[in-house]
Amino acid sequence: MMPHRDGKTGHMIRCFGCCSVVCRRASRSVLLSNVQIKVYSTDTPTGYVRCTRDSYMAYSCKCTVIDVECKCCRMILGYHILHPCGSCMTGWSSGHRWIFDTSSVISTPKKASLKDGLNGSTTHHDQGDGEVKIR
Repeated sequence: MMPHRDGKTGHMIRCFGCCSVVCRRASRSVLLSNVQIKVYSTDTPTGYVRCTRDSYMAYSCKCTVIDVECKCCRMILGYHILHPCGSCMTGWSSGHRWIFDTSSVISTPKKASLKDGLNGSTTHHDQGDGEVKIR
C-alpha cells in the first residue's frame, strides 16, 4: 500500500465533493499489490486534509493506516500510512504516505494553469501514463 513515484508530471488534486485543494504535489500511482487499483500519492497534503476515526490494518498488507477526509465537506478522500509494514518498507522509497482514491479527487496536471484546472478542461480521474507503483 506504499507509494512508488516515477517523477513524471505532478498533479494538483482537489476534493471531488467541494473542490478544495487537498494537495499541490501528487503523483499518479498504482498499488503494487493490485496494479488495477489507481490512486494519487503525496508526502505533503494541504491543511484541508485531516485524519479521521481510528487506525486499522490495511487490507492488502500489514501497514497501519487511517482514513483521511476533506476538512471542508468531510468526504473521505483516501488514507494515511501511519506505520508501514516490513514488506512495504522494503519496496518503498518515495516517502509518499498520503494516498488519495481517484474517485474521491479531481486531478489537474501541474503543467496546466489553475484557470484551466478550475473549468474542468484538463482534469483527470484515472487515465494516462506516468503511473507510479505503490503498495
